[in-house]
Amino acid sequence: MNIRRKSMINAAIAIIVTLLFVFFIRGFAYSHSTKYDPQYYSWLLKDSIKNEIINNVSIGDFRESDNHYTYNYKKNHITICEFKELSFMKISEITFKQNFDFSQFKDKFTGEVLNLNLSPEINMKFKLPFHNSFCVNLDNNSKIIKWIEGKNYRGFFGNISQMSLSNAQGEDLVLFNYKQEATPTLFLIYKFEGRFILILINSDDKFDDSIINILKLE
Repeated sequence: MNIRRKSMINAAIAIIVTLLFVFFIRGFAYSHSTKYDPQYYSWLLKDSIKNEIINNVSIGDFRESDNHYTYNYKKNHITICEFKELSFMKISEITFKQNFDFSQFKDKFTGEVLNLNLSPEINMKFKLPFHNSFCVNLDNNSKIIKWIEGKNYRGFFGNISQMSLSNAQGEDLVLFNYKQEATPTLFLIYKFEGRFILILINSDDKFDDSIINILKLE
C-alpha cells in the first residue's frame, strides 16, 4: 500500500470516527431521560378514572425542551406531549394543513424514536426550534371528522395515519406514525397556566369524540 492511499484511508477513518463521536455526543446531550412518575400529568384526567389509569402501565420521557408521557385507560391509549418553548403561544395561532407527503421525513431525520413498537410511533428531532410557531400537518390518508374547540383547548376528532408538527418555515420536527392504518384519534392542544400541552387519545376499541370527557380541561 503506497503512502498516498494509506493517508486517504486514515483520513476517511478519522472523518467517520469524528462523525460518529459528534452524533453520539449530540444524542446524549439532547435525548430524553426515561422516568416513571404516573402522577406527573394525572391532573389532566378526571378524578373518577385516575386510580385506574395510575395503576396501569405508564412511562415518561423528559428533557429540557419537552416532555412525553403515555397512559392507558381500559383500551384507550393517552399520549401527552408538553413543549416548553411554546408557553407564550396562543392556541388561536395554531395552523392545520392536510394532504402532506411525509415520505422524505426519515431520510433527513436525526433524533429519537419514542413509543417504539407502539401506535403511534413518535419520531422527534433532537432539537425542536418551533420559533413560537406551530403547524399540524396531516397526510392524505388522514381525515378530520369533527373540529373541537373550547375556552383553552383546540383540536379535532378524526382518523390519523401520519401527522407532523412543524414550525412556520415548514421544518417537520415531530412525526406521529400510525404504522398499520388510519386510526380514530382525539387530538387536542391545551393551554393551562402558560403550559402548551398536546393530548392524543386513540383506542383498541371503537370510540368517538365523547372520549374527551375523561379529561379535566379547566
